Amino acid sequence: MPTLQEELEKKFGAKRTKKITEKRKPTSPLGVVHKKVKKNENRKPIKCQYCDLDIRADMIRKHCRELHPEQNVKKNNKYIECDICQSRIRSDFLSEHKKKKHQEHIYPDIKSEVTKPRISIKNFNFSLSSVKDFKVPDDWALKEEVTQENKNDVIDIYIGLDFGTSYTKAVIRYSQDSYIVDWSGISNFPNSNTLPSELSIKKNNPNNFNVGRAPDSDIFSNLKIPLLEKRATKEEEDRVVIYLSLVLRYIRQWWHKHDIYPDANLRWNLTIGLPAKDNTHESLHKQYISLTNKAWAMSFKKNNTLKLELNCFSEFAAQMQTYLKNIRRQKDLHLLCDVGGGTVDIVCFNVHLNDKDEDILPTFTSEVEPLGTHYLFQERLKALDTKIQSGKLHDAAQVLSAEEFARKYNANIKSIQDADDRYVEDLSNLIIKVLSRMKSNRYGNSPSWKNRLRVFLCGGAAKTKVVRSAMAKAQVSFKCLGGILFPLPDDIQTGSMDEDDFQRISVAYGLAFDPFSLPKCIDEDKEWHPPTLPPREDYGGDYDK
Repeated sequence: MPTLQEELEKKFGAKRTKKITEKRKPTSPLGVVHKKVKKNENRKPIKCQYCDLDIRADMIRKHCRELHPEQNVKKNNKYIECDICQSRIRSDFLSEHKKKKHQEHIYPDIKSEVTKPRISIKNFNFSLSSVKDFKVPDDWALKEEVTQENKNDVIDIYIGLDFGTSYTKAVIRYSQDSYIVDWSGISNFPNSNTLPSELSIKKNNPNNFNVGRAPDSDIFSNLKIPLLEKRATKEEEDRVVIYLSLVLRYIRQWWHKHDIYPDANLRWNLTIGLPAKDNTHESLHKQYISLTNKAWAMSFKKNNTLKLELNCFSEFAAQMQTYLKNIRRQKDLHLLCDVGGGTVDIVCFNVHLNDKDEDILPTFTSEVEPLGTHYLFQERLKALDTKIQSGKLHDAAQVLSAEEFARKYNANIKSIQDADDRYVEDLSNLIIKVLSRMKSNRYGNSPSWKNRLRVFLCGGAAKTKVVRSAMAKAQVSFKCLGGILFPLPDDIQTGSMDEDDFQRISVAYGLAFDPFSLPKCIDEDKEWHPPTLPPREDYGGDYDK
């Protein structure tokens, strides 16, 4: 049987046959969106320009057609409505349209991402309490602890411990009631519900420890920072253990001193806050559990006779506990901005119930930056004409206004105001960055963008003028932002407290609940990538399989 070549030569002649066979040469399967690939290279993997996956050259056309239909201009030319200006735009040009026409609405954070280098908190050394705030512990706080009998009728008691960068707070929950720990037995700090996270070690007696700024002692602040930066030495970990042991001893003595159910046989439960948005940080979780266990054992003057159920849970989830149990609770998007002494934690999350009526908090975007009040002080220090050691700045009271700061340190008011403006710019850019990524890449069709996106502005610096100015500046780009407070629970039994004061106690309050009742956090803060194509066996040939 004659071959195709022989038939062509017989019918058209050799010269005409050459031109026809050249036309029948296989063409590249790449199409117009990719460069041509030589015949002997059409089975080598090349990188897709849309998703950066390595795809076999002869399969790249099929890959783009199935996984990137929006890039195919000829086949995907439907017109859809732009969610910003309501103009009808062809779907394959919508992304480009938003970038060019709505830069300030969709991507307001593009320039702000590179405006400020990351600053390590370990460079800051601000005092949290003054010398006059130090107090020799009351006699009742130094008494030997009462040993409890082993009885069958055991009642659970829960401690929620918020070991903060600057201040420590604690709440005890017993029989459906909550009690905020009063630290006035070991501290003269103006706010008795907060304890400065500072440890004093006597210079002439290294075995003498105190909470606060004791005289003739070495003062250690920022105890928590080395743990967060994963650079803690053995000595720094020991200081954390010593500080927590003094705190835990005081909490138990405070409970017994007030004779709250003195005859009860207690089973102690402790939940310490994990400075993360979820519990997936295994190394930090294990470190916190280990150090807290050591602190509990060291907190007894005699042998430990009390067993402890210890848990470590996300501060973010605990803080949301009071909101989720309140009638003010709303579903859909929320933003939490926690401004402390060292860091600013921003989380954009959703609130909803799953099929089992369990509270679920998917977190879509989050940022943690060293933009707390310490950073503001550092910016102001740079503006001072006179040199002042950062350790002399007192961080216990509310942050001074620019006018008060300039008057106290004899500084140029304009320079201090410029420093505050830089801080407002940095913090507002960080908030806008989180919201922009949320709207552009995560959950852009949420009704909260058109109605109201609820914002929890909390932390020790939440009431300061500069922080509120930063939030107001972010509202220029996102007019949907609306501030709300964590509702004040009605089960607090220790004195009067208003809703504003409760904001700083909200983490400790949530941690004092049984850990099984805390909401579940789901980390959704990740980019979507198309699935990798399964491997195919090579049967030869140049056709798509």
